[in-house]
Parts: sequence; structure tokens; C-alpha cells
Amino acid sequence: MLKAQHTVAGPHSVLKFIQKQYPSVGAVECSLLELGCNDNYRIKSQRQDYVFRLFVL
Repeated sequence: MLKAQHTVAGPHSVLKFIQKQYPSVGAVECSLLELGCNDNYRIKSQRQDYVFRLFVL
């Protein structure tokens, strides 16, 4: 049996998290930018775009 080394949060789940934790951002779309030690997501809002970095300590 293989064990997972790295799991990836789905963009839809990240979007819901951002919408709940940071409502002032006004996030409407999320896409995965880059995988690695830190996973980077592009967050689009009606005003501007953001990068959200998800990492584990």
C-alpha cells in the first residue's frame, strides 16, 4: 500500500474557506497556481486578484 506524501486542497474548498474567514475580500473564484512545499491559489474578487498560500508547519 502506498501512503500519501502530499495532499492538495480543492480550489472549491479553498474558496469557501476564504469566503468565510475573509468576507471583505469578496472572493468569487479560486484556482490552483502552483504545487510544492506550499500550495498557491489564485483568488479572484470583483476588485482585484490575490494569492493565497496554504502550507503545513
